[in-house]
Amino acid sequence: MFIQDSTHCVELNSAPRSERRIDKLRLVACLVVFISTACAATADSPSLISKISPPSITDGQALSPTSASGESRLKAEIAMIRQAYKGWGLKRTIKTYPTVRDDSSQDSVGSTDWSERTPVVSYSDDFLRLGDRFRAERLQPLQQKMVFAYDGQIGRMRFFHGITNRPLSPNVYAQERNGAPRLPHGVLVEFYYSRHLNWLVLADHEKQLFPPESVIGQPSVEEVQFNGHPCWRVSWFGINNEDLDVVSDCEVYLAKDRSLLPLRQSYSTPAGDRWPELKTIEIDAFQIDSASGLWYPEQVTARRRWNSQMQPTRIRFEIDNRFADTTIYSDAPVVNAKHAAPPKPIVAKYAPVPVLTELSGPGSNSMMMRQVFEPQRAGGGMFAFVFVLAALAIWFKATRLGAALRQFLGRHRTLLGTSGIALTAAVAYLSSYPPGWTTYGLTMMLVGLFGLTWIVVTVLLIGQKQISIRLALFAATCLAICFGGYSKGIKRIQVRQRMISEVREMGGQVEMGMWHLDEEGLYLPMRLSQVFGEAWSGRANRAAVSYESFSKKNIDRWCLEEVQWLGLASRQQQAFDVNAEALSRIDATDSLWTLHVEGGYLDGKALTAMAHFPRLIDLHFDCQHRPVAEEVAQLPQLERIWLTNAIVDDELIRSLRGIKNLDYVTLVKPRFGNCEQRHHDWEIDGVEVQFATLTPEAINTLGRLSTNLNFVDCHVNLPASADVELPLTTGFSFRDCKLDNDTLLRLSNSPQLVSIGLMGTDVSVDGIEAFSRLRPEVALAMKSPRD
Repeated sequence: MFIQDSTHCVELNSAPRSERRIDKLRLVACLVVFISTACAATADSPSLISKISPPSITDGQALSPTSASGESRLKAEIAMIRQAYKGWGLKRTIKTYPTVRDDSSQDSVGSTDWSERTPVVSYSDDFLRLGDRFRAERLQPLQQKMVFAYDGQIGRMRFFHGITNRPLSPNVYAQERNGAPRLPHGVLVEFYYSRHLNWLVLADHEKQLFPPESVIGQPSVEEVQFNGHPCWRVSWFGINNEDLDVVSDCEVYLAKDRSLLPLRQSYSTPAGDRWPELKTIEIDAFQIDSASGLWYPEQVTARRRWNSQMQPTRIRFEIDNRFADTTIYSDAPVVNAKHAAPPKPIVAKYAPVPVLTELSGPGSNSMMMRQVFEPQRAGGGMFAFVFVLAALAIWFKATRLGAALRQFLGRHRTLLGTSGIALTAAVAYLSSYPPGWTTYGLTMMLVGLFGLTWIVVTVLLIGQKQISIRLALFAATCLAICFGGYSKGIKRIQVRQRMISEVREMGGQVEMGMWHLDEEGLYLPMRLSQVFGEAWSGRANRAAVSYESFSKKNIDRWCLEEVQWLGLASRQQQAFDVNAEALSRIDATDSLWTLHVEGGYLDGKALTAMAHFPRLIDLHFDCQHRPVAEEVAQLPQLERIWLTNAIVDDELIRSLRGIKNLDYVTLVKPRFGNCEQRHHDWEIDGVEVQFATLTPEAINTLGRLSTNLNFVDCHVNLPASADVELPLTTGFSFRDCKLDNDTLLRLSNSPQLVSIGLMGTDVSVDGIEAFSRLRPEVALAMKSPRD
């Protein structure tokens, strides 16, 4: 038939143009007559429609067109299903098998005896739901064992690396994605496959079936027959992430005679430039609960297809009737035995920071710095370029063609000079690429040397015996450029080299090379760097200077204005006051980010001298049990401040409140005075206390700050009879601290408390449960002790 049609088309095309036009007109006229006759017959005989039998319904064929009424009826059925499944329980076993070739001609998954196959990975889970209560537990594999339970008041999570007690999040997605589905429809496979089916568990599904953040465009809802079941076919484009760069083509068949269980799910997602990834989940067998009459899946097959490959997954379900026991939703045993009986915490003792011997940040010889410098070959390229020129000079002098070209250039010296200028400009452009070569004059020196070399080569090639004025001017220019670059580099390098030598001789340290990517460094080939000296390897990014050498005379001889991290400390580890006049001798710069004064005090004059460092964001100094001067407010860009031996009282807080951008305060070995005023309007991210003994007076003082409190390496001493109150504290954490269960309960008098974090303490799961019973609205998280 297809051959006859194609032949007929050939005959029509081979006819004259006028005849083809007449045939088209005849065809159109016949169609018009046929359509008009059919319409008239239909209008005269309305009973004709009823006599025509409806077409046979096949799998996937629509019973009714897509309409708004279909979506509204689906919403009503979902509401009924949610009411029916108030209590249910399922045990799930997932077995994922090796990847096989995808043979679409036959159902290789359905015809395979899977009892003889060894799965790649196997999971065993248990799901229980009773109204708002739920419990999900992963039993296998043991390294992924986890319990997630909610008893109507407290949500509990137990896993190997920690435990958590917290109120249920108002965001339903957070709970559903952690293994607490409201309906059995969401446990067919891992959430990785069925992430687009979460609209079935939304609380406000009556208002909006699909949340706007998970779907693009208008979904399609229609009634169909599929595999002998009346179904709702729902298709849409689902959003996988917030960036909209991954979108899935989704299709789900909800069986109306099986409690709207998803008979088949299909998710097609682009997984590369050519091959999409197709995930399908199909229910092979159902089971019914004789007591409730509700349907559940019994056997499910999931397939993941890509690039003619397929990985099958078989899921088996059993009904679990323990869901009616309300006590099971509060039962969340620990997975790690250390959470029930934690080891004794190790509280470190205070030790001064060795500023003079250990500099923070990577060094110029670190692996990261080698990766930054080694791939650059610009210096080797320059020498290769000079070598090529030398080879060309030999060719010009030794070959017959070179001799002819040499005679030609001798007659056209203007062309030769112009070529030299163009090549010199090219060398200048190429030599500006290596980091720091322009700043340190290497580009100028290389350009001048190349120009002089070009003059010598041309004179030797053309055999010029007299030096013209033009040639002399060009040579003088190249010589001036060369000496200008040398002078520029030497002036910068001599000061740096002197600082490196003198700081190290006086017990300090200087670190060279790039630290951050936005810094300007200097790249030289390794051998040249060794010849020229360390000062040529980059800027002095970090410097630790002994206080004994920190004087006005030395500051004027050094280049501390180019460092980003500056440390001061005494070689004898004695307390000292920073010399404000010496500090003011450092040129105003926006390079300095961090100033670390170990054991030294900054008075008002020193803080005023630091005001010409506009990018200073980190400040460390020793208060020596003296007040912090109000001049600290002249450092508005300060974000973090570390205070050692500070006295915590109202005067300290008033001084720190003057810093506009302050985010975080760290108190090392503090003393606690009296805070009679509540500082509820001081907005900072947190206060950290290190190496302190926390008495009731200390806790009450810190409790008057409206922020988070973090305690590190502290001893907590709170007698049972002590009155402890944290009226403004929003959260606190303890790390490597002496804190037991009873002491934790004494901190419950915190009306604004939202969260507690614990790691490396004596608190066990019993203490967390006791605190949750007192304050169920507070979230508690305990991480495993550090090894």
